[in-house]
Amino acid sequence: MNNNKTYGIAMRNALILATLTILAFFLSANQKQHTPDRKPTILIKNIGDTASTPLKLSSLKVDVEIIGNLVTTTMEMTYYNPHNRVLEGDFYFPLGEGQTVSRFALEVNGKYREGVVVEKDKGRQVFEEVVRQKIDPGLLEWTKGNNFKSRIYPIPAVGYKKVLIAYEQELIDNGEGLLYNLPLNYQNTIDTFALNIVAYQQQIPPQIKENANLNIKFNQAQATFLASITELNFEARSQFSFILPKENDYQRVFVEEKNENESYFYINLSPEITKKAKVLPRKIALLWDASSSAKDKDIETELKLLDSYFRKIGNLQVELVIFSNDIHKTSSYNISGGNWDKLKQELLAVQYDGGTQLGAIDLSKYQCDEYIISSDGLSNFGDSEIKLSKSPIITINSCQQANHSYLKYIAQSTAGEYINLNNLNLEQAQEILASNPYSFINAVYDKNIISETYPSAKTKVTADFSIAGIMKGEKAEITLNFGYANDIKFSKKIIIEKKNKIQSSLIKRIWAQKKIAELDVMYDKNEEEITRLGKEFSIVTRNTSLIVLDRLEDYLRHKIVPPDELKEQYFAKLKEAKTRETKDEMEHLEMVVKMFNNRIEWWNKTFPKDKPKFIKQRERPMSQDADGIGAGEARPSRQARTEQITGAANRSQEQNYYSLALMPKSEEQTPVDVRKESVITLKKWDPQTPYLNELKSTRENEIYDKYLKLKEDYANSSAFYLDVADFFNEKGKKELALRILSNIAEMELENPQLLRILGHRLNQLGYYKLAAFIFAEVLKMRPEDPQSYRDLGLTYASDQQYQKAIDLLWKVVNKDWHQRFPEIELIALNEMNAIIATCGQVLDLSNIDNRLIKNLPVDIRVVLEWDADNCDIDLWVTDPYGEKCYYSNTDTHIGGHISKDFTQGYGPEEFLLKKAIAGKYIIQANYYGNRQQILAGATTIQCTLITNFGKPNEKRQAITLRLKDIKEVVDVGEFEFKQ
Repeated sequence: MNNNKTYGIAMRNALILATLTILAFFLSANQKQHTPDRKPTILIKNIGDTASTPLKLSSLKVDVEIIGNLVTTTMEMTYYNPHNRVLEGDFYFPLGEGQTVSRFALEVNGKYREGVVVEKDKGRQVFEEVVRQKIDPGLLEWTKGNNFKSRIYPIPAVGYKKVLIAYEQELIDNGEGLLYNLPLNYQNTIDTFALNIVAYQQQIPPQIKENANLNIKFNQAQATFLASITELNFEARSQFSFILPKENDYQRVFVEEKNENESYFYINLSPEITKKAKVLPRKIALLWDASSSAKDKDIETELKLLDSYFRKIGNLQVELVIFSNDIHKTSSYNISGGNWDKLKQELLAVQYDGGTQLGAIDLSKYQCDEYIISSDGLSNFGDSEIKLSKSPIITINSCQQANHSYLKYIAQSTAGEYINLNNLNLEQAQEILASNPYSFINAVYDKNIISETYPSAKTKVTADFSIAGIMKGEKAEITLNFGYANDIKFSKKIIIEKKNKIQSSLIKRIWAQKKIAELDVMYDKNEEEITRLGKEFSIVTRNTSLIVLDRLEDYLRHKIVPPDELKEQYFAKLKEAKTRETKDEMEHLEMVVKMFNNRIEWWNKTFPKDKPKFIKQRERPMSQDADGIGAGEARPSRQARTEQITGAANRSQEQNYYSLALMPKSEEQTPVDVRKESVITLKKWDPQTPYLNELKSTRENEIYDKYLKLKEDYANSSAFYLDVADFFNEKGKKELALRILSNIAEMELENPQLLRILGHRLNQLGYYKLAAFIFAEVLKMRPEDPQSYRDLGLTYASDQQYQKAIDLLWKVVNKDWHQRFPEIELIALNEMNAIIATCGQVLDLSNIDNRLIKNLPVDIRVVLEWDADNCDIDLWVTDPYGEKCYYSNTDTHIGGHISKDFTQGYGPEEFLLKKAIAGKYIIQANYYGNRQQILAGATTIQCTLITNFGKPNEKRQAITLRLKDIKEVVDVGEFEFKQ
């Protein structure tokens, strides 16, 4: 990610883990998905479904504590699992601008166990390892924008899961006073709901703005106002909000002791603001986000804002650019006397579809006085950086889930404005559009007494302003200057006194959040410092997560400092604890060399070509293994698994597959075997889904509109987008097919399973650069999985970026991976050597051990991989003599060899045959079973069939299939060799 992209307000705090539902409270189960309302939910998958469904929120208790303009909201949530099965759930929680999690806890043995901050990669690895032991961890991760994803396990069968989460924020003046919003957009009735509010240091009674059907009122106790209510069978369909009116000359100063000599301070005030009209533009480029998630923006309010602005300007020219995964269209409008009805009608008619690729926008193509970009700033498909120009950029966002930091960045980089309609009313937004920005210019103080004040740079001010810093001693003085550019219009001198300190950890956390927010604009440069601050102040950032573990031994094993209640035991046992010994790099390398030498020995061996006298199974290529495991069952050992032939499998599935780019020839040392003619045939697959049947019966000029209508019912199904994209591609509508496919990137923030499916399909369609972007994102999310490096490396090879390809594949070879991935080093080594031998380029091999550089070309290679963790898919290859090569028969009479059995997810499994005999080779996939603690839906498999692998005349085809039923066997395709 380059510097422009480093946006994202460090994402607040410990948002923790919550994995669950918890974060639920705030927002949408479907994250940057297609749901306009925000509702708390844990998402699970029902058997056979490709879309997720929410668990019921049974009870919710909310405590709101306000000190001045600083608020802590604490939520205790209980979710109910009605299923007769222990589940793992996903929770998606977008925070609003300026909100950050301060606490997360899960119930352990009847008490809440607090979450602790760890590095993101470590948190994920520990979480998954502990889940496999069927113990109760929780994990919360920052995704894109100010959005978080949380996972929780276990959710008891026919039982409840309790989660606690708290988040902090600075209230913003909306023109009427300090506005507090509590989203209560719930899907189901809440059995028990309680709300308690206390506002300290409040002189004027709070005013309820939206009551969400709650009969609640504030009562005064000296300088404090309180409100409380409990409701049974609570039904809320809107938000609850209230205003804290401010007295004239509003100012608050808070101090928190850091140590004996230093203190954190926080200042909040309402500076005197003057207005200065700007020179209005005469030519504007309006860039309108038409991605699937953009349909959730408040279009009505955005159009009102544009209406007032265009009417104020009067006569102007507008260049309209509609975009999602790419530019949809551009059109020009001449507006006279503020009448923009034609342009408005076009905006109202926009069809929202596709992922978001902000990098598709090159502002230099549109010469104008000002740019207006209507978007949430969340780019998820391809290049994510807008190519900026010199004219000011106004960014407008009305979505709760947004990349506020990036939208601010591109606006401030061009002397423009970021208008967040979630925090501003229409009148305030109109004033910002029509005025020059009024800003905090600088702070003046004795640098021997005060240090590290944030913000330190110019910052736009619309109403309130706050600053935090560190001071030495008992008393300090600071002067805050405000105005336009460097023209100071208002100054305020403030005295800070330690004697007025409060007993709270809130001030130091606000200071840390402000520092992280400033550093995050240049994330790549400041990553290490941001990570350090996140861990020190328990704040979730891009590179940190919050984890809750059940047992002390888990904290010890993974060297994670636990919450306070376990620290004494932890440090007492840390010296005694024996850490597990792992192979060092050299030991692992020697093991790989040994495995590779065994592979070379196999490759050099001459195998018979006659028919074997005995074949382990019947000569029925389409045999089915009836010995399977059910969902959640443990798989028997290879020795215990016996095969029973129960009959032919008729389920043939396929899609249109496209040949990946062939690698150019490098040297002549790898001969081409011209004696054999080979054909790869993929089995034709028709998913036979209702939506495809409807599209097939629709007129050609109406199929896109029909798809958009069907999308309303299938918006959360990746299978829908895969199938429909294929349908459009078959009809030659490639741009629309790509747009439809890109919706998968919109479905869920940072879901590596969905992104892997998308990446493989992009590869099959030949969009290698887009696929590389997708797999690079997966690698950031899942660096603990060797498949992440391999997928990206092979994609680079398809895109002829061979050096990058072998560097990534060497990482797979050279690292000691989890035992779940047996001998994946050999598979990657095989691929790396084939690239070196056939790419036709001189590559830097200095990091690679010479003992491992040898190409081992073969006539047939088949690779099977799938998208699900803890799921077992078997590759079967049956040769012309009827002998099947699979987990129980890894080496065949004629020299077929299959790799180690991946029983716990992802694959790959690989079949090799150096010298093929004449005849047909049948390729099948067997869904053996899964251990997933989710209600598993369809599993997507990717199978690549290759002839002459590692030779200049290599050919390959790939296919993606979906398996739903355990014990299901599908025909993938076949090779036919003719002598």
